[in-house]
Amino acid sequence: MTTTIYVKTSSYNFWWGVYGMESLTGWEDIVLYTDNKQRNKLIALCVCTKNYFRNAVEELKDDPFEADFVQKIQAFLVEDKVHYHYYYDHPEDENLYELPFEKLPRNEHGLYPRSLEV
Repeated sequence: MTTTIYVKTSSYNFWWGVYGMESLTGWEDIVLYTDNKQRNKLIALCVCTKNYFRNAVEELKDDPFEADFVQKIQAFLVEDKVHYHYYYDHPEDENLYELPFEKLPRNEHGLYPRSLEV
């Protein structure tokens, strides 16, 4: 059985970087759909590169309010792991959305994540 997945990106810079046509320095918001009319969303995620985080450290390193965040980024940069973070809507959100996967963790309001960052 073959399943077709449709990919929507917010820009093409990341994809050009994957193929070596541009430097791989940023992030990309990606949404996967089961249909080409983009009605049946499978998942939304943001893929961030290490270069993106290196640039963030440079911008934030002199800000005392960001010291903890900078330290976490620096620890991440020396690892060779993929990290992820779930984003959740609030029950009162006008455009509340939950990913349709029962094995994802629910938040304190009992909601599934809207998207994730990788």
